[in-house]
Amino acid sequence: MIKTEREYKDTKELIRRREEAFIVSAADLAARGYTPEQVTKLHEAMRTFHLGMVEEVEYYERLKRGDIGAVQGIRALGKHLIALRIAAGITQRELARRMDVHESQVSRDEHDDYHGITLGRAESIARALGFALEYQARRRTPEDGPGGPGDLPPTA
Repeated sequence: MIKTEREYKDTKELIRRREEAFIVSAADLAARGYTPEQVTKLHEAMRTFHLGMVEEVEYYERLKRGDIGAVQGIRALGKHLIALRIAAGITQRELARRMDVHESQVSRDEHDDYHGITLGRAESIARALGFALEYQARRRTPEDGPGGPGDLPPTA
């Protein structure tokens, strides 16, 4: 997940350079006698990684426009807090200032996707960003798929 403007700019530049490299590589492979199908097959793994970076850039851009979406499960809360910061247009430094903590603390927390924070801390972060967290529970449905570790067995 892209978490800072610097990572965003670096990833965009890497995407640009890789797109140029694909063109050069395809031309080189064609000159060596590879068919277009073989070139595509040889580039397949690199393209998959490349498309992942493109998707991350698109997600970051959506967040910057304020298109946040809902948290899908408590395990996603940390990434959602980062998304809220990006959507608010606030840097890690500014969030640290608002929370009266050192910038390195916010950087470490975000690096770990806020793993293990309390709900109270999550609420403090959201409040510092100008958001309020709301909680909702609903009964699981078969469409939710199998649960994770520690899920309770279905009741009769």
